[in-house]
Amino acid sequence: MAPGHQTDQPQSHHGDAAAAIANQLYVHGPASRRELAESLQLSLPTVDRALRELMRRQLIEPGPSRPSTGGRRAYAYAFANSNHVAIGISANRGSLHIRAVNLAGEVSDAIDRVIPQYSGNAYWQRVGNIVNDFADATERHATIIATACAAPGILTPDGGMVEFDLATASPDASLRTLIQTLHRPCTLIRQAEARATAQLWADRTIDDALCIYLDHMVSGAVIVDGAVNSGPNRCNGTIAHMTLVPDGLECRCGRRGCMDAYCSPTTLTEDGESLPGFFSVLEQGEPNHRRRLDAWMDHLAQAIAAARSVICGDVILGGQIAQYLDDADIADIARRVRERMPFGMDRFAVHAAMPGDEQAAIGAAQSCVGAYVASLGLDPVARFHSAIP
Repeated sequence: MAPGHQTDQPQSHHGDAAAAIANQLYVHGPASRRELAESLQLSLPTVDRALRELMRRQLIEPGPSRPSTGGRRAYAYAFANSNHVAIGISANRGSLHIRAVNLAGEVSDAIDRVIPQYSGNAYWQRVGNIVNDFADATERHATIIATACAAPGILTPDGGMVEFDLATASPDASLRTLIQTLHRPCTLIRQAEARATAQLWADRTIDDALCIYLDHMVSGAVIVDGAVNSGPNRCNGTIAHMTLVPDGLECRCGRRGCMDAYCSPTTLTEDGESLPGFFSVLEQGEPNHRRRLDAWMDHLAQAIAAARSVICGDVILGGQIAQYLDDADIADIARRVRERMPFGMDRFAVHAAMPGDEQAAIGAAQSCVGAYVASLGLDPVARFHSAIP
């Protein structure tokens, strides 16, 4: 749950009944009071008290009526997913994405803006003002449970600030301006972990995986046992700055031979060439572009093979370059990885991540939703599986 948020969940047997009913409605959908009593083995008076409590807390609402069996119509109750939302923020190189996400993990409202001049306090003050206006409008119809920003770089161990911005190789003070501008508390989540969270909410079948996002700045996240694993220092999955080539090319972080120096999409282009331009020329069969892509794929495969010797799960590839990689390219990368893996460690799959720059904002909000629903005793994983035919 987001820091500073308090719940009024009762601790009595009545509170246990309310939590059980809330989870039943959250996981399985609308039900009448009699259906709740039968499925949870509760008395009708206990169900009635719990329903009143949940209505008071705006966690449930009247649902569709049940067909009559000869007497009065039985009215159902439904979990009120949209009464509470979390707000997620992602700002990258002038592109701003804001998402409100309800307790089902679904986007209920959104804003996308292009803001020039990605630097300086003025930029972050403008971002903060846009977020404030968005939150004020959202609060007219829903309670905001938390606000989170997907941040590039490495966070401090307490998650309160960006300790090091890998894009600028310096401590990042810019987000302080954003946090100071916002009218509500805002927590930070590493951008790669926010994307991985969005991936998990979309596909709860993921168990163990290494997520690699191939943007202007490469980033990564680790999924273990179906959950994003940040580690005690909040930098699990920072694959971009592991040494790939000893004493190799200079990296933006100041060291040499990092994965980022070889696997960033910027290494494919030269002389002012754009990434779309590179792949356009590649499709025409230009041999120099083919050689550059082959070298890039080899370096990426070596990095994945090294990382999989520690986290032996599937691989999820996303980011800016993923939109240019087709199924044949993904299969080619997987083949190159297998060639570099020891025997017995070559059984894995490479998947494309969900496309869209907004995924980090969605995942940042979903991380808050996940913590909040867990504090209420709700089970989003069971909810996902119950929706599968």
